[in-house]
Amino acid sequence: MDLRRPSQLPGSSRVCLPIMSTIDPHRSHVASLLLALALCSCSGGGSPKEQVDAGYSSLNSAKSKEAVASFEAALTKLTPTDAEFLRAKLGLVEALVRVDAERSKKELIDLAKSHPGKVTAKDYLRTANAMVNENRLGAAAETLAAGESLIKDDPKAVDVKEMIKQRATKATDPSEIARLKSLGYLGGG
Repeated sequence: MDLRRPSQLPGSSRVCLPIMSTIDPHRSHVASLLLALALCSCSGGGSPKEQVDAGYSSLNSAKSKEAVASFEAALTKLTPTDAEFLRAKLGLVEALVRVDAERSKKELIDLAKSHPGKVTAKDYLRTANAMVNENRLGAAAETLAAGESLIKDDPKAVDVKEMIKQRATKATDPSEIARLKSLGYLGGG
């Protein structure tokens, strides 16, 4: 049996691509489809709802950076009036707590300003509580301060503020200590 490619056989005028001549056309089609699906998932493919769902799935699996990427990809396809927009933005805020707490705080505050009445006391408290859990006390305190008008009557706000005060006494970063003092969480503010 001659193992040369058809294009290498004497008298052959057939031109073949070296690898493609050995692949079954059905497998080639399946391989192409799988490659396309893989590229879509890496480049933010899918509907915005699917991307938001993927973001929350990543968030629930403690994969914050993946969650941020999914929410950001969804937001590039959404407008502020879309049904999934608020869900994507709040997911981004939550995912950013572990990645960049300052940006998380800014995103929440900006969302509240651009969508009055859509950001609730629960959103501020959940975000601040997550920041406390990540030991981002200054960002947590400023998040609560930004949502003060919404959270002032919420008993959970007292609990989160108390957690900040307790942890603030153990803070070692001078800029964080100054920040907490200026917000009234440490003496001398």
